[in-house]
Amino acid sequence: NMLCSNTSLEILSLADNRIGDVGARALSKALQSNSHLQALDISSNGINASGAQGLAEMLCSNASLEGVNLFGNQVGDVGARAIAQALRSNRCVKRLSLGGNEIGDDGAMEISRMLLSNTSLEQLDLSTNSFIDNGVRDLADALCFNSMLKSLCLAGNDIGITSVKSLVEMLHSNTSLEFLELGCNEIGDGGVRALGEVLRINTCLKVIGLSDNGIGDEGVKELSEVLRLNSTIKELGLANNNIGDDNIRYIADALRFNSTLEGLQLSCNQISNVGARVLAQGLRFNTSLTRLHLECNIDMDEDVGTMIGGLLERNEIEKKLTESWAVIDPAGSKAFCPVFLSKAGEMCDIRAMYGLLQKRPDLFEGFVSRIIP
Repeated sequence: NMLCSNTSLEILSLADNRIGDVGARALSKALQSNSHLQALDISSNGINASGAQGLAEMLCSNASLEGVNLFGNQVGDVGARAIAQALRSNRCVKRLSLGGNEIGDDGAMEISRMLLSNTSLEQLDLSTNSFIDNGVRDLADALCFNSMLKSLCLAGNDIGITSVKSLVEMLHSNTSLEFLELGCNEIGDGGVRALGEVLRINTCLKVIGLSDNGIGDEGVKELSEVLRLNSTIKELGLANNNIGDDNIRYIADALRFNSTLEGLQLSCNQISNVGARVLAQGLRFNTSLTRLHLECNIDMDEDVGTMIGGLLERNEIEKKLTESWAVIDPAGSKAFCPVFLSKAGEMCDIRAMYGLLQKRPDLFEGFVSRIIP
């Protein structure tokens, strides 16, 4: 009743309740006339195909909703078909989560058909469903022609080498996808080798998740070559794979040449002090990485963590400086100024850089010449 008359509410979260199909249909009826709500979260609410069909009817007429989260329900193929058909004509929804909804290949086919005509959807979460090769192939085929979708999550779908090859073909032609999450699948070294072929030349993807995929020596070698050549990937997820002291050196060597990667997830592997020190050596020559996750590896000494933390902090400071204009010290000092002027015109304190420089001058080798010739 409130939604029928309210003109100010923009976000509504009813996640982790028990609204079921009856509640979903009641909400859908109200939202047919509501023109202000922009985001609806009804994840984990026991919604089945009937409730999804009610939501689909609402999406055919609602002109304000931009985000719909249905994660963790049970809409299945029938519910996915109803929502997909509604989104063929809907021009408002930009974010849709259908993860964890027991959707199989039939539902994936309907979603693929929707992607061929939809011109608004930018983020799509299909994680933890029941796709096999045909479903992923249909999605990949559709994305060869879709130029709007920027983010796709397919984590937890038992994706293997056959599905990866379909995604590789898509990545050769797609020009919009920037985020691809493939964690918790069965990609393995063979799948990574196939992906590496296209990632060497792809200039769109900025974030790729490959955690928990059984990636070992050959896969790590392939990804290291990708990092040497790719100039657009900013985030790479490799947690919970088979990465240890022996193969981490490949990534460390690649970091010497890579200047775009900003975040690297390596938690829950088998890296010890030895591997961490190898990583630190690679980081000495790297200027872009500012986030490195090494949690839940083999116990590391505090001094190794401090060393890596210092190198990451150095890169963060350099990043801020290179994006800013230095302010000349009125006293005429030729050393670093205690403040700098950002492009937005804000005065920013960088005393933190002085402290790090005084404590660990070795981390700043070549730093001055790169920033102030």
